Amino acid sequence: MSALEQIISVSPVLPYATSVTVPGFAPGSPRLTLHCDSAEDVEAFGRFFDAYVTSRPHTDEPGSHIYTSAEGEFLGVPFTAWVLTIPAVAA
Repeated sequence: MSALEQIISVSPVLPYATSVTVPGFAPGSPRLTLHCDSAEDVEAFGRFFDAYVTSRPHTDEPGSHIYTSAEGEFLGVPFTAWVLTIPAVAA
């Protein structure tokens, strides 16, 4: 929880939802998940925390939402900041 509080306090963007998960098989290995409002927020988050940012279709279906994520580590705790967006429609 401390890592989550600290990551939010210094982040350039605020996520709209967060979670901390601790698997039963690894009680000393928490993971942070931050749900963002836009792909731009995820990218800003990734730049600020020097995280690996990717975008890809969420499924193989045509017109699938785009999953954008930033994966990294803060204070030794792995995190994922992410968003699903609707793909742009060509005019």
